[in-house]
Amino acid sequence: LKATGDYNNALINYQKSLESSRGLHPSQVMKSYHYLASTFSAMGQTDKAKVWYDKLIDDGIRFYDREDLLLAYNYLSYGNFLLNIGESDASLKYFSMALEVRINKLGEKHYLTAEAYRYIGLYYVNKNDYLKALENYQKALISVSDEFSSHDYTTNPVITDNINLLHLLQIMKEKGMVLEHLDEEGGQEAVISLYLQVSYESYKLAAEVIYRMHNDWLTEESRLYLAENERETLLSLIRVSLQMYELSGAEDYLKTAFETAENMKYSTLLAILRDQVALETGDVPEGLQNLDRKFRLQLAAYKNLVALERDNAEPDSIKINNWNIKINELSSQRRGLIRQLGKRYPDYYSIKYHSSIMNDRNVRNRLKEDEIILEYVLADSILITFILEKDRINYERIMIDNTFYRNVEKVNNFIRTDYFNTTAQGISDYFRSAADLYEVLLGRHNIPENKRLIIIPDGLLAYLPFEILLYRSVEGKVYDFGELPYVIRRNPLSYAYSASLNYHSDLRRIRARKGLLAFAPSDPQSIKRDTSIVRDTPIDRHLLQPLEGSEKEVRALINIVGGDLKIGEDASEYSFKEMASKYRILHLAMHTFVDDEDPLYSKLVFSGENEGNEDGFLNVYEIYNLKLNASMVVLSACNTGTGMERKGEGIMSLARAFFYAGIPDVIMTLWTVGDESGGKLMIDFYQDLAKGNSKDVALRNAKLTFLREADPITRHPYYWSGYIIVGDQSPIFISRTRKYMIIGGIIILVVLGFLYKNRLVKKGKEKKGLQAF
Repeated sequence: LKATGDYNNALINYQKSLESSRGLHPSQVMKSYHYLASTFSAMGQTDKAKVWYDKLIDDGIRFYDREDLLLAYNYLSYGNFLLNIGESDASLKYFSMALEVRINKLGEKHYLTAEAYRYIGLYYVNKNDYLKALENYQKALISVSDEFSSHDYTTNPVITDNINLLHLLQIMKEKGMVLEHLDEEGGQEAVISLYLQVSYESYKLAAEVIYRMHNDWLTEESRLYLAENERETLLSLIRVSLQMYELSGAEDYLKTAFETAENMKYSTLLAILRDQVALETGDVPEGLQNLDRKFRLQLAAYKNLVALERDNAEPDSIKINNWNIKINELSSQRRGLIRQLGKRYPDYYSIKYHSSIMNDRNVRNRLKEDEIILEYVLADSILITFILEKDRINYERIMIDNTFYRNVEKVNNFIRTDYFNTTAQGISDYFRSAADLYEVLLGRHNIPENKRLIIIPDGLLAYLPFEILLYRSVEGKVYDFGELPYVIRRNPLSYAYSASLNYHSDLRRIRARKGLLAFAPSDPQSIKRDTSIVRDTPIDRHLLQPLEGSEKEVRALINIVGGDLKIGEDASEYSFKEMASKYRILHLAMHTFVDDEDPLYSKLVFSGENEGNEDGFLNVYEIYNLKLNASMVVLSACNTGTGMERKGEGIMSLARAFFYAGIPDVIMTLWTVGDESGGKLMIDFYQDLAKGNSKDVALRNAKLTFLREADPITRHPYYWSGYIIVGDQSPIFISRTRKYMIIGGIIILVVLGFLYKNRLVKKGKEKKGLQAF
């Protein structure tokens, strides 16, 4: 409860825990004191927190030996509280007492001793005595590593198997920060100081620890937590790397900055995909692959049971506890399996622990001549853009303020409001903000017309379709939305979670051979109603608004490219799971429910209920455990690209789950799109795809066609700009010209082969004639 910010209920529970712990072992009482003190501190009620901390220390001294490790832990906790409320001199007293206990009990070489030195370092940071702080951080490094003993601040330990990574990470990032401060105090702006150099090296080691931990931690939840909480560390490395590059011109620093930006984008998804590739290509027997899959399925099932039970009005705590025990058991068994695989199969270990992050050269080698990648990094008041072209990498760093964020908000509000609810003020705000954002995000980079742009957004930019930015200012109160200078008129656009993920499909499995599989569920008993729900509202499929155009849409697609169709009651979850892995293109025109509170329980709504073991709702966690072989999935449904944004990982959308399942390209929607306008857009998109065009060009052409042919109302961006492409842009179909060239080439080869064979036969006959002569 405390972790979720529900402090009042947390306090009630901790008070009950305190009452029930009376008469038990003192450690149970101390634990309750600590929880109460830290909760009041989190609430900003420092006086009440201090009362409980005083009881924690006084009773601890009374109950325990002064050399007890639990007492040392409480000293550190209380000292940190005092430091945060401004009583820094008192905090040093408790930090020093904790250090003395830990040295006496554990010796100098222990990670808990290192922790005490680190807290003393924090005290000196608070006092702006950075040299003294640096001295204590170096002592902390000596304590945390068995093999490191240098007091020279320019040296750092190496990562070994027996080092405590979490404590090493905390020390290294704080050491890097202190060295940055010392560099600023030195005032050597035009040269690289030794402080700045070692700061760079310290942040870089901290980043390596983060990557190592990301590989070692198996659950998605733990990896997401790490990515979210260490984003600032990686931003610090980018900042210092670019500073080093600007001062030295050495491209290695620019490369480090770019690769760090890549590591900040969907690193959890990339790590999971790398785990899957390691299993599939690392010589692991199929039986062990299936065992890992079984563990993952069972874990997902038990986590689902826990989530559903917690949503009940009166959750059964016994059931939840039993299921959590089972989750812990299965997690432990899976960790054991992964450890054994690492020991027994070297190829698996090599792939799993090899960085999947591509350097800029590898990315640029995969770029076509007409493609440009723009990768953005948002850091509060700074916007960093990496620009990658076939022959070079560049970057730009600019200052931004609240105006930038307000402009993004205004544009997003406008495009998510339909024509009939759009106000004159909303139009005016959009005209101004969309033009201003174009200059900041694209215009300043002088991108040639018709270059194909691959956008890798960050933070709130992931909710913004760049194609609706305006490449020149627009004046006037009334305007035909079909004639606006949208960016899509100048350039095709696609999106990627990261450059490394965009080209990760190079390592993926062989693609299916069958063509299109399209689903359009329906329910004849449906009645019109707003489909927005909250998490604890049970979903009644009979209350969904019918998607009247979805059946027409998928029938038209089958006529264009051929394939198989499941409509109405035949479009069941069971059918999808049975058939999906055999097809190269999946098209799903259906309702979705987005669960921001727990994205794993967002779902696609199929027809039918309780068919076999299926309930008709395909949850994200179920998609994660599918093995799909498609080259593209089209989620022609509501809000398939939206969801909660997690720092360090991006938007937790339904679309993300299909990447996890092995599909390298997803067409999705950023808001609820009308099935009629969406259907028209999709039909034009497939017609263009069938001509052999790349996916980004095909979607651009479909949108431009829509703007030409639609009525003045549906030319509003709300009706057409919600569809975006994320991932691989390669054509799916062979163009007619290329097909003729291939057929012509085959005919030429056949003719040449025939002529060559005849020539050999003729030579053979001549040779025989000469021999006879």
